[in-house]
Amino acid sequence: MDQITSLNGMFNNLEITIKKWTKVQSLWTALEPVFSSEDIRKQLPQEASKFKNLDKDFVKNMNMAKDLQNVKLCCENDVIVSRLPELEKQLYECQRKLDRYLETKKQKFARF
Repeated sequence: MDQITSLNGMFNNLEITIKKWTKVQSLWTALEPVFSSEDIRKQLPQEASKFKNLDKDFVKNMNMAKDLQNVKLCCENDVIVSRLPELEKQLYECQRKLDRYLETKKQKFARF
């Protein structure tokens, strides 16, 4: 019974980490092409700079996962797991600021 409880806890932790990682990856995937655009980098230089740093952290996580080549080891890696909440928070912040910027453009050009 202890083994079942232990395995259940491990699988719950894996699920939580994978869900967090999926959110981070989804946010990054949506924002990366936008902040790679020269126009957006000029219009939102501070956010573009923040995203550049987030991109580096995201790529580090992905490279670590690639090197580990094991889902369980990735989800138990303290470095990877500890970065995910902050990456998610900062990526959401970039998304919010981008949304605000786009909303101002939408108001100026209501036809579009």
